[in-house]
Amino acid sequence: MTYIYDFAEGLVTLGERDEALGEVWHVPSAETLSLRQFVGLVAAKAGGPARVQVTPSWIIRFLSLFNPTLRAVAEQLYQSERTWVVDHSKFANAFGAHPSPDPESIARTLDWYRTA
Repeated sequence: MTYIYDFAEGLVTLGERDEALGEVWHVPSAETLSLRQFVGLVAAKAGGPARVQVTPSWIIRFLSLFNPTLRAVAEQLYQSERTWVVDHSKFANAFGAHPSPDPESIARTLDWYRTA
């Protein structure tokens, strides 16, 4: 998960620096968490229970035959079927990186949501 303000700050940095041109970059993100860990943090900040239900991938693939939205979900199932980590060390080495901690990002996002 990448906090939208960290993402925006990373894009601004890349847009302002000539040495970023022609390269592939991953913008800074907080420590990698599992989806269950992330949902647990959100639930704790929101004051509710953490509930995660998994839809079997075969159901998503079958339904994707009839639903364009689920077709897009099916194309990205690999992200939930195998462990993967986005490494922003190249960005950090070139420009520095101070991503917001997940609890802080979640709290800010919930505050925004509650006032929107």
